[in-house]
Amino acid sequence: MYLMNVYKGKIPLFVSVLAYIFLIYLMFLFKDASHLVIPFFIIPLIFIDYEGAEIKFLFLTLLFFLSLLFPKFFNMGTKFVIYNFFSFLSVLIFSTTKNSIEKKKFKQTQDITKEVNEIEKNIDEINSSISFYQKYIDELSTKIDIKSKLINILKDIENSKDTEQIIRKLITSVSLLYPRTKTEFIVIPKQGIINDVFLTKVPVFIPSVTKEVRYRLSYFAEDEKSLLFLPLVCFSKVYGVLKVYSDKDSYFDLDDFRILEIITTTASISIENISLFKITEELAIKDALTNLYTHRAFQDKLDEEILVSARTKKPFLLSIIDIDHFKKINDNYGHQVGDEVLKHIAGIIKNSVREFDFVARYGGEEFAIIMPQTDKEEGIGILKNIRERIKNYSFTFNNKVINLSVSIGVSLFPGEALSKSQLIRVADERLYRAKNEGRDRIVYE
Repeated sequence: MYLMNVYKGKIPLFVSVLAYIFLIYLMFLFKDASHLVIPFFIIPLIFIDYEGAEIKFLFLTLLFFLSLLFPKFFNMGTKFVIYNFFSFLSVLIFSTTKNSIEKKKFKQTQDITKEVNEIEKNIDEINSSISFYQKYIDELSTKIDIKSKLINILKDIENSKDTEQIIRKLITSVSLLYPRTKTEFIVIPKQGIINDVFLTKVPVFIPSVTKEVRYRLSYFAEDEKSLLFLPLVCFSKVYGVLKVYSDKDSYFDLDDFRILEIITTTASISIENISLFKITEELAIKDALTNLYTHRAFQDKLDEEILVSARTKKPFLLSIIDIDHFKKINDNYGHQVGDEVLKHIAGIIKNSVREFDFVARYGGEEFAIIMPQTDKEEGIGILKNIRERIKNYSFTFNNKVINLSVSIGVSLFPGEALSKSQLIRVADERLYRAKNEGRDRIVYE
């Protein structure tokens, strides 16, 4: 094995063996000077380092016996034995010294190698740690980026002005977070998964259709490999279902599902808030008893119509209606009956005007109608119909019919008034004229 594998510097071990044999040959050739040949055995031993200690020991042992036996073999006398022995000692001392030095060097080499190995191991561990933390930082950066986008998305949805805008932003947001996806918003229940979500109000998460056990593979289209179905639940009812899907298998994970749940929940709350705001806003401008617009809303609408009329050069009509003898109704039948009379007359007026006409409870038993882009002739026709319908309406209380009638004052902008206060004053004055002239009539001049 040594002869085949071990090399000493640039000269292989077998050359040392040949040199050793050659020196033995020289001992036989110059037997009288063998003690002079023996020191040259140092040469083949030089090329056998510390790792070749076994061969070196064999060489020295053989040389020892040669140095002792050689003179006896040739009957050379005791002094040649001594010469050979001292020559051998020189080789032995050299070999021992060299072996000690090599052992020290070998140990140092081992220590250095061990340190190098430890350093390399530490470097590998550091590189592994760097790789791990780099991966962690990349994942963290991605999560931070998603969270940052998510915060902006939620704020954007919360700031939406109407439901349609919320749905548009919802779909856009999903595309922003998940570019490799398609999104649908479904408002009509269908068979299969969509219908289940509408009925249960529970989201359905399908990471991979190939591993899905609840629904058959035939339910899904070719580009539907990973899907999410998220209901928008508003006031305990499913307003619609957001369907998000990808053509990549296992595209969505549990974190994606949670993120999209947060977005759809925020959208649901925003839709509810907008609905509640509209209801609150409507309550603020609507009279609770008659469900007509309030006096404040009437004032705002009158300002608006004056500006529109000034811009379009088209007139509009204002009429103030007062229930005749309303105080007597309250005194004779009570305020509860009076409230019923107000509600019924408000209903008649509301059902008698056009869709774009504005009807308000002006105050107490008085009502006001703003008729945009209407001349006096057209407006009087509508008011006559209202007066007749109220007069012919049979209001019954405790099997007793209460006859009702109204007095109406009319003014025209800009033909009869050039400001809001003047317009109201003209209508008011004509209303009082109608009452003073016998009630149940319209005064428009």
